[in-house]
Amino acid sequence: MDRTPILDIKIEANGPAVHMQGENAEVLMVPFKGSVDCDIFRGIVEPCGVDTQIVNAAGVRHMSARYLMTGTDAEGQSCRIYVENNGWFDDAAKTMPFHTVPTFYTDSRALAPYLHRNQFVGEGHDMEDGLHILFFEIGEDKRTDGGTQNTGQARGDAAVQSDVEERHEAVQSGGVTRTGGEAKA
Repeated sequence: MDRTPILDIKIEANGPAVHMQGENAEVLMVPFKGSVDCDIFRGIVEPCGVDTQIVNAAGVRHMSARYLMTGTDAEGQSCRIYVENNGWFDDAAKTMPFHTVPTFYTDSRALAPYLHRNQFVGEGHDMEDGLHILFFEIGEDKRTDGGTQNTGQARGDAAVQSDVEERHEAVQSGGVTRTGGEAKA
């Protein structure tokens, strides 16, 4: 399976983070900017992005990054892409890569049918030059018997589709469930 991300965003800090420690939660807001240079889009992450991280009493860290990218699409047209990217992990077991569920909005006529229609997953990777957020498409692959099955190109297994749908619903509703002692949104 193709492990080529549709977008590879290099994240750069953009000022000090703001922290709040409350009785039932810890909140961290991290401002950022960045750059992207991929086949479908080239440009910058505007310096108004913010990653809001909330650690609840159960130790589950919910991350919600929101940002606007400005640049050109694959057809060379100026455009913008808005990203809302939600992720989570058990704070006691911070792992890389972390996994996310993005939502895209764009004014690009070329990219809108693709970004608005398809489902994607994201991964945060700590690379030599800093944090990168990679987005992969979840698509249909042809089976050898001529049928199709939903597969997750990012993890390479059929289970990722239901996992992403379950997590996306949990993130949208703000709920967190525990499965087998493991925090799962």
